[in-house]
Amino acid sequence: MDNAQLDAWTIWEHEKTLEKLQQSYKCKEFRKDLKRGWGFKCSNCDVKVSSKTHHEYWGVTGFTISLLQQPVPDIYRFCSKECGDVIYDRLYQKHLNEIELIKQKYC
Repeated sequence: MDNAQLDAWTIWEHEKTLEKLQQSYKCKEFRKDLKRGWGFKCSNCDVKVSSKTHHEYWGVTGFTISLLQQPVPDIYRFCSKECGDVIYDRLYQKHLNEIELIKQKYC
């Protein structure tokens, strides 16, 4: 595989990751049928979010790109859409920047 093919493959992986980010970023409701509550700390502000105190939360699954292996999911959970937007925008922009850097090599 030459460098141009490798770059094309890398761009394709980043574009697929962007699609997965868009699909996975959404509001989720805590299940009410659980016997025990569960919770987490917001990935952005570290506020404790619990099924006992909150009705819903936001989540996104990012992916770490690896050429020789399957993409590894990074799961982020947030207390609100505002907190989620911070990380989501950062992840999205990171992949757009990587695509742009590769494309600039050929201009």
